[in-house]
Amino acid sequence: MARSVRGASAAAAGRGVRFPSAPSDYRFLLPTLPSGDSMEECVFLHGDLEKRPYRLEDFRAPLEEVGLIKAIIGIGAFQVNHIWLAKMRNKDDKEALLKTGGLRVKGGFCAIIDPIQHDVTVKIHWVDFAVSNESVRQALGEFGEVLEVSNDNWTVAGFEHAISTTRVVRLKLKEGVVLEDLPHLLRLEGAPSFLWPRVGHRFA
Repeated sequence: MARSVRGASAAAAGRGVRFPSAPSDYRFLLPTLPSGDSMEECVFLHGDLEKRPYRLEDFRAPLEEVGLIKAIIGIGAFQVNHIWLAKMRNKDDKEALLKTGGLRVKGGFCAIIDPIQHDVTVKIHWVDFAVSNESVRQALGEFGEVLEVSNDNWTVAGFEHAISTTRVVRLKLKEGVVLEDLPHLLRLEGAPSFLWPRVGHRFA
């Protein structure tokens, strides 16, 4: 079943989407996408829903512009018309396409989704100042390896010296675990906390 999320999408985040240039109102509509070893050299191209339908020739100019059209050895629509699966010649070419941050297709933004799971970053809100970082590590340990826990400082003028009730956590998810599997509500030392994912360079 496809899932629709306005703005940044948690489902996309769990698959390594990089889209710092995406419009703030960009919408994702994602079916269940495959992952695993067979996807090592593949990416999904997620077109702007408002620009449907898409044809192969719509991708020619954008891929030529970034100099990677010859690096694609296979491409086609996947499950729905606005999602296209592209197979690259090698991992270096795949990384080069991901580093573009997205394409401009039919005048709309086209996000690039890496189906191979990478490290993810989440924010946990409403965390009591007395809660230790170790407690946060333990709470998320069943989902993967917690690589880093840090306090989120305020950027509001006059309060830059103060920490907020938010912790930023970077973790490497276990095999078979995706970002959607993380609970939105955690209990840290008896109190509820709210977990929110990072998408590209933004938090949803």
